[in-house]
Amino acid sequence: MSEERKMILKMLKDGKISEDEALKLLDAIGQNDEKVYEGNTTNSFAESTQNLANKIVSGVDKILKKTGEKLNSIDIAYDFDIDLGDSRNYSFSRFKSKTNKRKVIEVKDLESPNLLVNNTNGKIKVDTWDMDYIEVNASVTFNEKYVNESYDFVEDYVNGDNVEIRVAHHNSKKQPFNVDLDIYVPKKRYGNVDVRSTNGLVDVSFVESNVFHGENVNGKLEVKKVIANEVKLESVNGKVLAQEVETTNLDIDCVNGKIEFFDNLAKDISVNNVNGPIVGGMISEITGKLSIESVNAGIELNNLNFERPIRLETGRLAEYTTRLELSEKFANVRKENRKTEATSASYSDMAENKLEIFISTVNGRIKVQ
Repeated sequence: MSEERKMILKMLKDGKISEDEALKLLDAIGQNDEKVYEGNTTNSFAESTQNLANKIVSGVDKILKKTGEKLNSIDIAYDFDIDLGDSRNYSFSRFKSKTNKRKVIEVKDLESPNLLVNNTNGKIKVDTWDMDYIEVNASVTFNEKYVNESYDFVEDYVNGDNVEIRVAHHNSKKQPFNVDLDIYVPKKRYGNVDVRSTNGLVDVSFVESNVFHGENVNGKLEVKKVIANEVKLESVNGKVLAQEVETTNLDIDCVNGKIEFFDNLAKDISVNNVNGPIVGGMISEITGKLSIESVNAGIELNNLNFERPIRLETGRLAEYTTRLELSEKFANVRKENRKTEATSASYSDMAENKLEIFISTVNGRIKVQ
């Protein structure tokens, strides 16, 4: 997903495709909403992501064959309260029968287990608790024509240090049920934590791990108070929120949806979006590098500490489709070839606690204060 997003970003910047053509590629993403996923859950997610990537690559190839058009001038929307991502609340009302399932997974003998959670239709909520086992509570809606409430809707596997929780699949042509997962895990440090969804909310809080990966195709992705050496968040169509995340590297990628990041204790932060606004703030004193890039929306960065040595650099801004607003607290501002460099009063190349910011968009307002 990330590589295809970067491909679109580069082609827009290079003027090889127009804004309208890029948006047509993004529109194709919505066609995955009603796709039926069959087989193993992990494979289904990989297949859905690959299908999306193939659509993007195929579309770019067709565009390159027929156009070399430069980026068009288009109207800009500056309302940062608008969430361009779908981020809908999913209700699967076509299934009238309901049941609840509970599973207990023993992990007290696993010192630092790896955890994989995978769902197709329905939310995933992961939180910690004081017990020494994992509890999975599944709220299921289903079609009695194909299954009854005795069906094993949720599968769990423990293999060595690997713990996998996934929604089961059915032999019928259509998945005859949907599952919301509420998962409680012991308070311990995990190895790799990987939480993936195809269609529904993903909400993870208070988890500690070596590496944390959150991925969603269609729905909100919210990560709060997570501690990890590396945190990677990826979304195709839906809002992404990272709040009070403690990590060395925080990497956020989105194709279509709003990105918000606040109060994160991260040394390096990289935020990339194709179609949707980016809003961030309360940048920690430990953050040394911050890179924010968007294609088709504005960027807003709030509450910078101008007592700190700060250097901001923009990419080459489009003359008619990008507007730059910088705080008056920047002591020095220099503009050249539609690029801007701004520094705080205390900035120097030798400063130990300096913050380097790179910020760029093709179409939208950049506001830094």
